[in-house]
Order: sequence, then structure tokens, then C-alpha cells
Amino acid sequence: VLQLYPQVAPLAVNSFVFLANQGWFDGNTIHQVQPGVFLESGDPTATGLGDPGYHFAMEPNPALSFEQPGMLALVPTSPETNGGRFFINLAPLPELDGTRTIFGRVLMGMDLLRSLPARDPLVDLLQPPPAVLLQVKIEVQP
Repeated sequence: VLQLYPQVAPLAVNSFVFLANQGWFDGNTIHQVQPGVFLESGDPTATGLGDPGYHFAMEPNPALSFEQPGMLALVPTSPETNGGRFFINLAPLPELDGTRTIFGRVLMGMDLLRSLPARDPLVDLLQPPPAVLLQVKIEVQP
């Protein structure tokens, strides 16, 4: 379960919600896992190179950091733009502060995410993925 931050990263949240509602993330593998560090998904090609065909400006916010595990952020497509790939940090990663668009955080499920085995999309592409996003469903809380 994720909480999104539309107030601080409106472009990122809008894109994530749009892609989720289009089914972009459904069936995606967790294509990269560095246990105890981060995991990455949001690429239907499972290579870490795919994107939705559009890019938008980064929205780094100095009020948000990777000090705590479980932050949801976009993987930049260039030094100044984002696409559809996202990652979740599994450990503090202060070296990334200010370099990524943080647009949410994990509320429930960190134990499951921490249990995923290592995966490198360039090495393990032909191996069955250890985890697949069955569906990303957006719910608005009152």
C-alpha cells in the first residue's frame, strides 16, 4: 500500500495515476532488486530501459529525503526528466537526496519488499522474475 504526495510532486503523481489507470504497471516485473538497498519496476519490457513514451520535468523537493526506507521515487530518464519507472529504497540513501522526484511512500508491505531476492535485468532477463506487480489500483481516501 502506497501513499502518494500530489501536493509536492503533482506531475509525478498525475503520471503514476494515469499509467496505473491505463494498466501500464499491471503484470510488470520487479525488474531490479538490490537487496537491502532498493527495488525498481514500472517497465513492461522488464529491462529497465522502457518508458511510456513521454517525459516530464523532475520535481525534487528539499523537504523530502531518502533518510527513511520506503520512499517511492521516479527513476530519471535524463538529468532533468522522468518517465514511468519507479523505485523504492529499502535502506537510507541520503546520497540520492535532491536528485530524484519522491512522490510517495510505502505504508504497508515493506517486509515483503525486503524479502525479494537480488535481480539484475541485464543478467537475469531470461530467468523467471521473483516478483510481479499483478495490478496497481488507485483509491482515493476521503
